[in-house]
Amino acid sequence: MKRKSVLQQFNILLIFALLISGCAQTKSEAEEAKITPQPVYEEVSRSATLADTALEWHYLDNPGELALISDKSWNLPEYDDTVWKTGGRSFGSKNGEHQELSGGYMPDVLLQQYLEDGNNIPVYYFRTSISKELVTEKEFYPVSVTYDDSVIIYLNGTPVYYGNTPSNGFQDDNYGCKESTDAPVTDSFLLTASQFTKEENVLAVELHQVNKESSDIYFDLAFLDQISANKSEFLENSICLGIGEKEDEMLITWQGFGDRGYVEVAKKKENTDEFPEDEVIFQAKEVYDNSWESKTFRAVISGLSPGKEYVYRVMDNTISDIYSFVVPESGSFSFIVNGDPQISDADKQSPIHVYDELIERVSENKTPAFILSLGDQADEADNPDLYVRYLSTKFSAKLPIAPIVGNHERDSDTFSRFFYMPHMDGKKVQ
Repeated sequence: MKRKSVLQQFNILLIFALLISGCAQTKSEAEEAKITPQPVYEEVSRSATLADTALEWHYLDNPGELALISDKSWNLPEYDDTVWKTGGRSFGSKNGEHQELSGGYMPDVLLQQYLEDGNNIPVYYFRTSISKELVTEKEFYPVSVTYDDSVIIYLNGTPVYYGNTPSNGFQDDNYGCKESTDAPVTDSFLLTASQFTKEENVLAVELHQVNKESSDIYFDLAFLDQISANKSEFLENSICLGIGEKEDEMLITWQGFGDRGYVEVAKKKENTDEFPEDEVIFQAKEVYDNSWESKTFRAVISGLSPGKEYVYRVMDNTISDIYSFVVPESGSFSFIVNGDPQISDADKQSPIHVYDELIERVSENKTPAFILSLGDQADEADNPDLYVRYLSTKFSAKLPIAPIVGNHERDSDTFSRFFYMPHMDGKKVQ
């Protein structure tokens, strides 16, 4: 398309009340990008990290002692585990011996593997205590867990992680997992300071074998370096809401620099600026390791209620500001049409904030369900700086964007690193 003036671009912002049934998504193969944006940080004070703490575990692997687990209180702080064995950090066995498992995992502590009849012990139990003195308010604690075959982790009796657990629950004899694996699986999850409600908090684990004949068992858990409370300008300017595949879903995409990404979501509370404590944390997938030194994270937020307003913030090695969005009601809804933004290097001094002002104006009477962007979000397909500048307007973090691929964006993978449209997985941008 031919270039237009900034005023011409802004003048074609329209609002429609329409009934629609869906939208499109595109992906394409990776191509090299040409720039290297750097994160900009605002320093804030931080506390010590749990990652430096060596966890000592109490555990049960003796068939006779396993009979002690006759009720559900074993994962509560008040449970007496003084008769349990102690050790750390990793636990496991292969064919009943202290040897390396597939994938190069060598346990520090040998677990007893077999019952008297020669079958595998079906389930193991672990507990460790974490003092509240090690937890600082409003800090986030990423946890890495490696296990074989399936695991449930509790904090003070409340489940905080399910790993490879069977969809219909464990068998009566406690064997089972969702998918068989050839080697231990490593995953991560996030704990927040608000979840550490006791002076002495207990992290408890039940580790399950897949069946009676499995050759090995393994468990390892460690706290990672805390997510920083520093602010990243690059992260803030790249957050993009997207339409989910289902009515109760929302997609959140951003560019970050951490090893893992998370989104913290909660229903908005009235008359407070504090983030609610009844949050739900979703782990994002790293969908691209970008050639411009950042990573693209994308999370699917599910279980949302129609008509409700939610607050959220994203995090990888930094934490974003708090944003909000409203889930559309079922039935008729309105949306905004944003015509051909075509952001270019020549627009560096353009009043990009006018987008925010116009969208706020047309949203005064009714909150639109999403923004339909009519292609050419960027003038140069392989320049991520242009997409970041388009998303630097805060409407992209408040209203889902349904973008169309313009002729300036064809045959480029950069578009798919910032936007995702469901129901077209694997289809090339062209």
